Amino acid sequence: MDVASDVSEVELRSGKDELKRRLEQLLGTKPPAPIDASQQQEVESETRQIAARRDKVAAAGGELLGAAMKLVGELIDNGSAPDPQTVNQMRAGLADCIEREPDGRLQVRFTLPGDNALTGLATTLAKLLVAEPE
Repeated sequence: MDVASDVSEVELRSGKDELKRRLEQLLGTKPPAPIDASQQQEVESETRQIAARRDKVAAAGGELLGAAMKLVGELIDNGSAPDPQTVNQMRAGLADCIEREPDGRLQVRFTLPGDNALTGLATTLAKLLVAEPE
């Protein structure tokens, strides 16, 4: 060492991190790993299954809602037809909230305020399933 040197400290690095850093400088950074095709196919298949299940549940929910509205309509039927202008206004208002899918199906989204509402809906549906006629 030189006594007249201005160096006041010496940094010594060693270990695998330093070796890795030096190798990366020499060889370049490691290229990203190729995508595992079998795993990608598995994930895509699972995604399609989930989407198909959601479509089936949504279709069943639409049928359930339609049946419930038909039931309510029968319960409050007083023998006279509603005013066609009122029906057209209601239909126009509903049409503003509906998305038409490429296959012609209509889709309506419902937003629940939180998990409690989902639990309440599930509880009510479960009660309907186990309800016995009197």
